[in-house]
Amino acid sequence: MRGSRSWAGFLVVVGLLNCRSGGSDAPSQGGNSGGGAEAGSAALGGASASAGGASAGGQGNPTGGKPVVGGAGGSAAGGTGGSGGAATGGVTTTGGKATGGRATGGTSATGGKATGGASATGGATGTGGFPPGVSPKKGVGAWFIKGIDTALVDLKVSWYYDWGPSPGAQAITVAIPFVPMIWDETHVTAGELAEVKKHGNVLLGFNEPDHGDQANMTVAQALDLWPQLQATGMRLGSPAPANNPAQSGSWLEQFMAGAKTRGYRVDFICVHWYGSSFDAATATSQLKSFLQAVHTKFGLPIWLTEYSLIVWSSPPTFPTWAQSAAFATQSVAMLETLPFVERFAWFSLPKYTQVATETGFLYEPNPVITQTGSAYRAAGVH
Repeated sequence: MRGSRSWAGFLVVVGLLNCRSGGSDAPSQGGNSGGGAEAGSAALGGASASAGGASAGGQGNPTGGKPVVGGAGGSAAGGTGGSGGAATGGVTTTGGKATGGRATGGTSATGGKATGGASATGGATGTGGFPPGVSPKKGVGAWFIKGIDTALVDLKVSWYYDWGPSPGAQAITVAIPFVPMIWDETHVTAGELAEVKKHGNVLLGFNEPDHGDQANMTVAQALDLWPQLQATGMRLGSPAPANNPAQSGSWLEQFMAGAKTRGYRVDFICVHWYGSSFDAATATSQLKSFLQAVHTKFGLPIWLTEYSLIVWSSPPTFPTWAQSAAFATQSVAMLETLPFVERFAWFSLPKYTQVATETGFLYEPNPVITQTGSAYRAAGVH
């Protein structure tokens, strides 16, 4: 979802239209409302906004533009006490309880699981730079916001990505494992291919190549470039399509057939899903059915690298905060039970659209955790 045809797009806020297909679909548009703290949410450190989107029945995937977010500011760490709350592990809270601490030390991702130890400053020692008891599957899509390091540690995720080859462009320095991506053909360069190898042994393939406002690549283009990604020696995730890859004749079906014919390696399947049913139980069931269909078709492990509840109509329609939070809780519980799902990442940590009613994002600026964020933070923690 996130991104633009130009890498420079990651450094500016762009408002674009999005739509999704793969069940039922409609064009959609992101607007932005600015954002103060949500009622009853906990403040943590600093943040920013963005725009774009997608959705469809039980399988929503994008066919519209994905804006990007960036901005000035630094991460807030340190133990300044917040009003109505206590600071714990370098996280400032307001009107709520802070948890976690800033992780430090080296990490690496191998075989779909985070490996290597790192100690968390201001928190307990964990594996791979995240707190003990956090699911190795649980991740998030993120980009620069003021206090991003604080928010990532507080969220209790075991990995994250930013649609780029390194966390540097997003000014992220936290030691939680980062997974790089080669976004489209313009990023298949010697410099970026060298950069991704500095960040673990897992590489995500092209972002929504079947989407005109995303990577927008033909199957032939992607196949011709794939040997260069393969030559990194990293564990490779497939291109993540916008549309349902389980459908007959899908972009990914054609890509995987071509890869097999040419003897190329694809180690796991990347997919995106946006649900249009706002009943948590129904949406969770639809997501499970979608993932099972994809696994049945391709027979490989799955990384669900974008998911949440949004109807990308014009303007986009969002669930209530309570519905979004309930889905976060129930979906994570379900994803933890599927052995073929190696990783999953909620979309997204900061606000993505400019629509005042958006409810799927996890942190407001400063950062302030939302109701959905609180639910996702608590989920997948054992």
